Order: sequence, then structure tokens, then C-alpha cells
Amino acid sequence: MPIPNDSLSERRRLDVLRSFEILDTPADEAFDRITRVAAHVAQVPIALVSLVDESRQWFKSKIGIDVAETPREHAFCAHTIRSSDPMVVRDAKQDDRFRDNPLVVGEPGIRFYAGMPLVSPDGARLGTLCVIDRVPRELTVEQRGVLTVLARHVEAEMNLRRATAIQRAEHAELLRVNSLLESIADNAPVMFFVKRADTLEVAFWNRAAEEISGVSKDEILGKTGYESFPAEEMDSFQQRDRRVLNEGKLVEVEETLTGPSGTRVLHTKKVPVLDEDGAARFMVGISQDITEKKQAEKELRQVQEELESRVEQRTAELRQVNEQLTAEIEERKQAEAALRQREAQLRQAQKMEAIGRLAGGIAHDFNNLLSVILGYGDFVLGDMDSTDPVRSDVEQIRKAGQRAATLTRQLLAFSRQQVLEPQVISLVEVIGEVETMLQRLIGEDIELRASFADNLAPVEVDPGQMEQVVMNLAVNARDAMPNGGTLTLSLCNVTSSEVSAFGVPKATVTPSVLLTVTDTGVGMDEETRCKIFEPFFTTKETGQGTGLGLATVLGIVEQSGGRIWVESEVGRGSSFRVLIPQATRNVRRLRPAPVAKSENLGGHETILLVEDEPQVRQLVERILTRAGYEVIVASSPGDALLRAEQSKDQIHLVLSDVVMPVMNGPELCQRLVGLWPELRVLLMSGHPEDLVQTGDATPFLKKPMTEQTLLGAVRDVLDGDPVRVANFHPATARGGRP
Repeated sequence: MPIPNDSLSERRRLDVLRSFEILDTPADEAFDRITRVAAHVAQVPIALVSLVDESRQWFKSKIGIDVAETPREHAFCAHTIRSSDPMVVRDAKQDDRFRDNPLVVGEPGIRFYAGMPLVSPDGARLGTLCVIDRVPRELTVEQRGVLTVLARHVEAEMNLRRATAIQRAEHAELLRVNSLLESIADNAPVMFFVKRADTLEVAFWNRAAEEISGVSKDEILGKTGYESFPAEEMDSFQQRDRRVLNEGKLVEVEETLTGPSGTRVLHTKKVPVLDEDGAARFMVGISQDITEKKQAEKELRQVQEELESRVEQRTAELRQVNEQLTAEIEERKQAEAALRQREAQLRQAQKMEAIGRLAGGIAHDFNNLLSVILGYGDFVLGDMDSTDPVRSDVEQIRKAGQRAATLTRQLLAFSRQQVLEPQVISLVEVIGEVETMLQRLIGEDIELRASFADNLAPVEVDPGQMEQVVMNLAVNARDAMPNGGTLTLSLCNVTSSEVSAFGVPKATVTPSVLLTVTDTGVGMDEETRCKIFEPFFTTKETGQGTGLGLATVLGIVEQSGGRIWVESEVGRGSSFRVLIPQATRNVRRLRPAPVAKSENLGGHETILLVEDEPQVRQLVERILTRAGYEVIVASSPGDALLRAEQSKDQIHLVLSDVVMPVMNGPELCQRLVGLWPELRVLLMSGHPEDLVQTGDATPFLKKPMTEQTLLGAVRDVLDGDPVRVANFHPATARGGRP
């Protein structure tokens, strides 16, 4: 397939041409032989192996002319390389492209030209094998076939020289790496040595080995070591070396080496170096001098023995030990009771996880459907007059879609799959944002009280989600006080020891902020209290609640690293306690800037849209087209790669779904950015795990989306800097949706 004739493709072609290292090289008999055969086969006076760079065509081999090159603007070959097919000009004077060409009206007086493109293995057209005559003529089918074969021979000769050049470069790099590795090993602070597998002669001996053993490189290289160390020690060394080579695996040993520097104790690791057939070629050893450490351990053992002797003589200390053992037995009993409780919690968590996975999958599909419902609802409303009698019906449809989106977020929250955007804030700010709304929400017959401790520590949470926690707890309290009462919100700092007193496992104990929501309502019995955080459990009448409120609260709190529990008795109200770990960063909350109106978010850039869901794809295409963008639509990653390659226009942004069959969105974007480094990337998905797996570096748009959020995200990415696409390996990345 022809390579697009643009500056990027031309730069790539020139880079490939130069990689052959053939330009401006002396004549070569292999190429001249092919050129002579070509002239003979075509029965022409002139035959060339021509290579085209940015300014000229240069002749690697030539028959019938004396010049070594001609300007590119005059070259017939510059036209030939625009296609993968041969180019034949029967009479140049009758061809509008060449009738005024200096090579036609002047020397060498070209009338007939036939060029076979020379193509590199990766598809770059580098030049031609061409035949030329000074009279008009035709090229027979047989001649064309032979010239095509000869062109392949030219390509083979060029590839051979390119391989030679690459081999030279790799050899130079290998020498450099070997020198670097030898320098690193020689300067390592531990004894480093290499022995030949067949003779156990020393092949490498670094400076640390010289210092530790007292034996220089000149004394030991090429020898087995019997000349420098005691024979009985070398017998043991070689026995261990043979075991390492025979077993073919790493061995750690403690060895004693006696040399000019004295007797040293070494902790040695030995490993064989195998060839491609699995046979041992060398043995590498690394030894650390632990002589002083061993001496210290010996002295420590002596001290310990003395202490143990004293302990045995002191009966009072034995009684203390007995008391400690008794306490430990009691603690173990308590631990066993706690373990049984944890097992029950684990079974409950497993049930929650199963429900959560189901909810996450449902939420993903709903997000796609809701994107379509809300998007087309906006289109219809935008085209309606305010007095249209159908407008209220459409508004009710859109309102139902928004309620469904809220329900989807609740499903994700209680299943711990909601995408959080944590900020370091004070919980006082969260309650301050919703305090006025809370009073309207709970009604005039309920008194709202708030008590906040001074110097409240900041926490790292998603402000919007924590507002949802406060609102849901307030609604739950309101429903528990049908005849009015008092709702109290309090915030205070708690220390690590106070957190432990709440029964939090030691591994998760950290200074925290405690939010307490207390009501004076009807309270709960023990059976109800144990079930209130289960999804879809509700004490309300059918149709009065979804049973997701407190399950959502639990999901948000635990996903934020916190804990929640409730204390309640029938007739004495309820008290919900929420522990959130204190933040380790001292950063204030930043409010997002106001979102611009959709009519100010358009543009004229070209966007490659990749979405395998037809309805979502049609919706997004329509939104982008209405905003002025040029949209290239692809239904799959393979389709996207093909359309990107065929596009003659510059693509400014790829907008891709994350999970698609065969290839996922980030993998597709990585390939596209590899071809066009300045390409912007925006990923979108309705599944929260997709955002987690793509990493923080990649711009991401959550579904369901509206026209305004889509256009705003597109404009932000186009106006920002290019962002590297993170790696992405979710379990659902291949084979379609879960």
C-alpha cells in the first residue's frame, strides 16, 4: 500500500535510506553485475541503480552515463518512488511530466524510461533499478518480469550491507557494554570472581578480591588457586564449585580462605553461567567478608550465655515469666474469639463482594445506555421551543435518566468501585457545604446541632462522596424521627490509642478524625442493626426506598480507608461513628473552575473516535460534529488503525473507549502515539476499573457523559500538553465486556 506523501513519511523514508550506509560509497561489483544484466535484458544503452535522498538521485551503479548524480527535481526516479509499482515512460517527449525536463531536452536525451522501485523490508521506497534509452520504445512482459526479479536482487544486496552495518554497530555496543560491566565488577565493594567451568581456572578477579585475599590478578588469573592458597582449602572450594556447576543453580555457602592477608571468613554466593544449550560455561562468585561479623556474633553468644546463667539463678524473674505466660494465654483466648468474629465478617464480605461485582457489571452497561439517553434527550430539548407541549415529557425522560445515573453511582459506591477524586480538606468544609441543604432536608420539626473540635486535622477524601455520606446519614436519621427530634453532628480528632480502643485492627491503626451522627429516633434492635449496611436491606415499605443508602455510605467510607459502625437501642436513638484517617499531606482543597458553556467548547480539529457500542458511537460523533470538529469514526481498534493510516489530514486527538475486543483502548493509543508523538489521547469508559487500570497519567472521561462534559474534556486535552499513555492490563481488557 502506498506510503502517505507527507513530511513525516518522507523523514522516515530518508532515515531508513541512511540506515543502509550505502550513499556515496564506492562502486561495487555486485551492483554493477546486476546493472549490466538489466541493460542486456532490456536492450538499452543506459541502466542505473539509483537512490533518492532529499536533494538528489545518486547512482550506486551506472551503465552508459558518466555523471554520479542528478538533482532530485529532474529525476524520473523521484516519480517512481511515489508508488510501489514500476513506472514505464514510453516516450518522455510525449509525457507532460517530462517533455521539458533537462534530462530529456539535454544530455543524456532520455526518451524511454522504465523504473522498478527498490523497497526496504519495512516498506520504505529508497530508489529504483531503471533502464533508459534515447529512442521511444516498449517494454515486453518478459523484460518487465526479469527487471522486477533483478530489483529484488538489488534489494537483497542492500539488505546484506545494512545487516553488516548493524552487525558492526552491535559489536561496538557489545564491546562498550562488556567494558562497562567489567568496570562495575572490578569496582564492586565485594569480592567478585569468575571461573571456567571445565578447568576451574580463574578468569576474572576484581580489586576487592585482591584486597581481601592478598593475591593480585597477575598471580591468579589463568590458574586454579592451588598456587596461592592452602591445598586442603582449595580441595573444599573445588568440590563446592563442581556441585554448583552440576546442579545448575545458585548456592550460598560460608567459606574460610587463608591467604597473604590472613584467614578470612566469607559468605559466598555461586551461580553457573549457562550457554544456549544449557551447558555450564562459567561459574560466577560473589563473596562478602564477614570475619568481623562472625567475631561479633561469637562475642554476642558469650554474653547471652552469661545472661542465661544469671536468669536461671533468679527465681523471682521466673515467677514474673509465669505471670506473663498466664497473661499471654488469656490474650490468646481473646484473639481466638476475635478470630471467630473475623471469620463471620469475612463470610459477609464475600457476599458483599459477589453483589459488588454484579453491581459493577450492571453499572458499566447502564452508563453506556444512560450516555445515549441523556445525550439524545439534550439534543431534543435543544431543538424544542419552550412552549412545545412535548417538552415537559422529554424533560421527564431526561430527569429519569439522571435518577438512573445517580442509582448507578450508588451501585458503584457500595461495591467499592466508584472512582474517587480525593483532596486534602477539613471535614468541617464538607459539612459546611451541605449544612443549609441538611436543614431543608430533615424538616422544621427536627433540630440540627453541630459541634466541631478546634484544630481539626485534615483528611484525604473525595469531597463530593463525603457530602453523600453526610446526606445519607442525615436522611436515615430523619426517617428514624417521624415525630421530630434532634440530629447532632460532631467532629473531633482521635489518637492512635483511642482508635485502638474502638477495636480497629493494629495493622490499620492511625490518628484519625471521628464524625459522629446521632439521632433521637426510634432506634434499632440487634437483628436490624446487623443488617443495615447490607445492600437492598430496608425497613421501609415497598416503593419507599432502594436499600442502597447505608450500603453506599459503607462503600464510600471503606474505599476512603475509613471504618463505620453504629450503636443503637430500641427507643433510644442511634449513633453512627465514622473514622477517617488523618491526611499525611498538608494541602488545601481546590475548587474546580466553572465549566464553560458547550457552545464555547467547539473547535475545528480532527478527532479519531473509536467506540464499539454503536449507539454511543453515533451519539459522540453527533456531539463532536455539531461542535465543529472533523470526526473520523472507527468501530474497532483495527478499523481505527486502518483509518488513521489512510487519513490525509492531521489527526489531533484520538477519543477511544477503554475495553474493546482484540485490543484495548490504551494499547491502541500507544500504537498511534508511537506513529504520531504529538497526538492527544482521551480515554472514556463506563466501568470504574478501567480508570484505575489506565493510571493517573492518562486523561479519562467517565460515562454517562453529557454534551457539556464531553466537549469540555475534549477541549481540555486539545489545549493541554501531550500525555503518555499508561500501561493497561485489566482482566477484562480482551474478549469484550465482562
